[in-house]
Amino acid sequence: MTEKKAVFSADRLNLIIALCAIFISLASFYATYLQASAAEKQVKAMTLPLMVFEHGNYNSNTKTKVINFSMGNSGSGAAIIHNTSLMYQDNRYNNIGDFLNACCSSEYKQYREFFAKDKKLTLEDGGFVTKEINGVVLPAQSDRNFFTLFEHPNSQALWKKINNERWKLDVEFCYCTLLDDCFVSTGNGIATSVKSCPVK
Repeated sequence: MTEKKAVFSADRLNLIIALCAIFISLASFYATYLQASAAEKQVKAMTLPLMVFEHGNYNSNTKTKVINFSMGNSGSGAAIIHNTSLMYQDNRYNNIGDFLNACCSSEYKQYREFFAKDKKLTLEDGGFVTKEINGVVLPAQSDRNFFTLFEHPNSQALWKKINNERWKLDVEFCYCTLLDDCFVSTGNGIATSVKSCPVK
């Protein structure tokens, strides 16, 4: 009788074991990569800000007519705002003063001349207040008023003009996350990823 040859020789068996070990190592590496990628995406999602622009002409709490321009962060992480542009009639402006000169030149000039005569007039007398719009850190789910104008006979002409023109205003934000991911978004909240934000 002839002897049957072994189906698996020792060398072949060692080769199969080695290939299985390589396959298991590759599968383990791939699983680790997927887990790390998923964790990174989760961290980014948890720190993602989303900047929006809002405006109004009435404060329901105080029941007063007041124009407010505000920047809001409706995302889940803090926004480091590097620069902001006020966009009005196809032009960009870096601050409220430039926008007011563009939208409401004669009313704004008359308003400044009137208030220059009396430095003691308060906000309730028709004054306005502005805040910085660049170099600001805005926490998640928070907002920041950057322009407030109270309605009053002293400010009525300017108030009415801005109340009409505010619908033509949009704001573009360039901001970064705490992880240095940067975005550009307009007031509607649609964000586009960018490499970095130029600092003004």
